[in-house]
Amino acid sequence: MVLTRLNQPLLERIAKETGGIYLPATPGEKEVDVILKTHARWGEQQFAEKVIVEREDQYQVFLVLALIFLIAEMLVRRKKRQKPGPDGLPRRLFLFHGIS
Repeated sequence: MVLTRLNQPLLERIAKETGGIYLPATPGEKEVDVILKTHARWGEQQFAEKVIVEREDQYQVFLVLALIFLIAEMLVRRKKRQKPGPDGLPRRLFLFHGIS
C-alpha cells in the first residue's frame, strides 16, 4: 500500500526557483484558466533557437582495417610466382589434377 501526501511548500519552492508557478487543484478548476492565460502569453514570446550538430570522427576503424590489409598484402606478395604451364595456367593447378 502506498500513501501519498501533498508537500505544498516544496512544490512552491521548486516553482519559484525554476520561474514557474504553483497552482493547487481546486474543485472549481479555476487554475485551468490561469494555466491557459499563462500558456497564451508564452505563445506570444519568441524563443531563441540554436541548432548544434556534433559529429564524431569514425575513420579510425577503416584506417586500421586498411593498414591490416596492406600489411597482409605485402606478406602475400613476397612469394614468387610460378611460371605458367603449357596452356597459360599456373603449374600449381596441374599438380592438383595429377598432370605435371
